[in-house]
Amino acid sequence: MGLPFSIFVNSDGEIVGTHLTAMSSDDVYARLDEYFKS
Repeated sequence: MGLPFSIFVNSDGEIVGTHLTAMSSDDVYARLDEYFKS
């Protein structure tokens, strides 16, 4: 299972941002919360 977001890097290899592809950030945090509680 892949991560629900993509990380963009610029030519210097710095992370310039993330783009949620499948879920809203609230859904992502909820899933992470459930994962770590289980």
